[in-house]
Amino acid sequence: MNKKGEILVGNVVFIILNVIYLSILVIFLYTQGSGVKIVEETYAKEIALLVDYSQPGMFFYLDMGKAYDIAEERNVDFDKIVSKDENLITVTLDSSNNRKGYSYSFFNNVNVVITPQKEKKIYVFSIEEK
Repeated sequence: MNKKGEILVGNVVFIILNVIYLSILVIFLYTQGSGVKIVEETYAKEIALLVDYSQPGMFFYLDMGKAYDIAEERNVDFDKIVSKDENLITVTLDSSNNRKGYSYSFFNNVNVVITPQKEKKIYVFSIEEK
């Protein structure tokens, strides 16, 4: 019996399986970390939090350069990136596969007027009384 050969084959198989597993894990984390979902979530939460801390009569600008670039790659109109329904802010950067984007609600009892400015790659949010 040659036990040295069996140990070597077992170790090689173990190493190959570990390399395959780790490479699949790294690919998954890379695609999730740089994905559209993360950017949509970030913008939706940021807008909702800004609205929550705003009072009627205020307005703020939000630079949407990164969102503009992603939406342009995926053929989404800049005017349709950010939308509002009641107290829900929705950011949509990819309309394929019937995706509706990421929505986040705000609690402030105000009306939000959203005005996109494509040439500057910004959105203007005006806060008005309800």
